[in-house]
Amino acid sequence: MPLLEVDGVSKTFGGKRPLETLRDITVQVDDGEFVSIIGPSGCGKSTLFNLIAGVEPQSTGRIAVQGETDPDARRLSVGYMFQKDLLFPWRTLIDNAALGLQVSGGMARDAARARVAEMLPRFGLEGFESHRPAELSGGMRQRVALLRTLLLERPLLLLDEPFASLDALTRRELQRWLRETWRTGGQAALLVTHDIREAVYLSDRVYVMSPLPGQIAEEVAMRPDGAEPDAMQAAAIEDRILRALHLEGATA
Repeated sequence: MPLLEVDGVSKTFGGKRPLETLRDITVQVDDGEFVSIIGPSGCGKSTLFNLIAGVEPQSTGRIAVQGETDPDARRLSVGYMFQKDLLFPWRTLIDNAALGLQVSGGMARDAARARVAEMLPRFGLEGFESHRPAELSGGMRQRVALLRTLLLERPLLLLDEPFASLDALTRRELQRWLRETWRTGGQAALLVTHDIREAVYLSDRVYVMSPLPGQIAEEVAMRPDGAEPDAMQAAAIEDRILRALHLEGATA
């Protein structure tokens, strides 16, 4: 059984002029897999994340995480990281990272801080425990936000364009860091991105969505044999995704 099953899901927002945002979406993510969703702006990618996380209900179809379809129960299996780091400016790095464990996990402050301290070397944050967000680079703040989310140890992590607000060099640095450290955690991830190269670089599979109403236009496997694509293979995959997006001749 897949960790995440999205089967025939559609979403229409009501009102005087109903808006069909998603149509017949079918997506799955297996244990330990890193999957990306890429598509044009406004195609419903973030709406899909909200449905998976149980923030709002789908109009039709079925969503299950570890076989659980109840939205309240699904929330306990999903970690959600947004584009903005959402760190509290008055809290230190270690206290920001520990916040999820304290609020959602019910862990005592000292125990939560000790758990964070164990993980700081893996995230390249050791020695910055007492720094506040204003004293950290954008890339470091995003690592803190990711650490805070990962520490909840939810089976599925939803990443909604977490690097989009960063400059190109910092974004590439974090992409390399994430690919190198991801496999040591064992969690599954679903990433929304507009960056084709980011999707190819990080993912096992990529779902390409069409313009509104969002549908799955194509599913592209990056590493069917477990091996990373070489430069020529990656270029061919990028071209395939561009064609699925109807952007022939564009550059990633």
